[in-house]
Amino acid sequence: MPVRPLVPRWRLASLLALLPLACQPAADPGSAPSGQAGGTPALAVSPLGQLDFGEVPSHGAARRALVISSVGAGPLEVHGLSFVGAHPERWGWSSPVPLPVTVPPGERLTLDVEHHPCGSAPPTDACSCPVGADSALLRLDTSDPAGAATLALFATAARPPGLLEAAPPAVLDLVEGATVALSLVNLGCEPVTITRAHLTGPDGVTVHGASRDVRLEGCDSWPCNLDTPVCAQGSSECPGPTVLELTYQNRDPITESTAELHLQLSGAELSERVWLVRARDGRDCPVAEAWIDAPEPPCVGRRVTLEAQASLPMAGVEWRFLFAQPDDNGLQLHAEGNAVDFVPGRPGLYIVAADVQLEEACVASVSAVETLNVAATCP
Repeated sequence: MPVRPLVPRWRLASLLALLPLACQPAADPGSAPSGQAGGTPALAVSPLGQLDFGEVPSHGAARRALVISSVGAGPLEVHGLSFVGAHPERWGWSSPVPLPVTVPPGERLTLDVEHHPCGSAPPTDACSCPVGADSALLRLDTSDPAGAATLALFATAARPPGLLEAAPPAVLDLVEGATVALSLVNLGCEPVTITRAHLTGPDGVTVHGASRDVRLEGCDSWPCNLDTPVCAQGSSECPGPTVLELTYQNRDPITESTAELHLQLSGAELSERVWLVRARDGRDCPVAEAWIDAPEPPCVGRRVTLEAQASLPMAGVEWRFLFAQPDDNGLQLHAEGNAVDFVPGRPGLYIVAADVQLEEACVASVSAVETLNVAATCP
């Protein structure tokens, strides 16, 4: 049976190529390095031996912590930190490290090592950044008599998945007889495929009126299975955005309906994108307003008559009034007309709300909310 190597071959090759750096002759223990006042300094590094960054987006960066501890009797001076390898420019620090730096005995210094697969300069084309395994050695030159210490660094650069951006980004407003274009752009490096489209209500249940009246180009019904590609913009073969067209034909006497458009994706960073769909019939509906009047200043124990008014003709149904102070559950009263009598039981601010239906066909109802300042005594 073949024996599996304990270290992957690509890592072993990287370490062997850089091995001479790790085999520096140890300093003479009898010599006293600079900064060794009070005792012999000693270095400890955590993690020990290697620092693995795992998978890193080829157009991004990853960060790992390196802890340098002073474990000797004397202060430890760090006077050299260097990256050695085929591409040292891909490794660095999250912030500049001032050298030399002295770490007192028993204390430690924490530094953040960074790996940039595309190098320290921002890439002009993220999809052209290198992918695959990468490695280097971090050399630490200190006042430790044992000489320079080394730490193996490993990372694997991975090409980012598809990343969809859309215009409009969140809400699709549909007017009867009109078409709205949903433009999708793939800012990632891998192609994305739209596999399914579905129209539901905000609670996840299919909205029958909207799902029947709203149409997506290429779909005969909801849900709809698709095979629509969205190419990566970084590719020279990508002609441009992918456009989906939605139309609205109102077949019910409903002035406005709301639903959610769900697109399921393959190859994208997010497996689903959702848009709010607002469909309306396009008529110019009037703006309705309502308010509440109190003819007399309200006070405790006195009956006050509240009148609700609306800017459009009312349908003749009863108003519903709700009285509540911020610290109680409120009291609901019904009125046959647009007025109601109320006797406040205690002073303070009362929140009064009223609802009424209207005669206008495209305005179903209006609400009014007022605040009453009820005095403790009547004038």
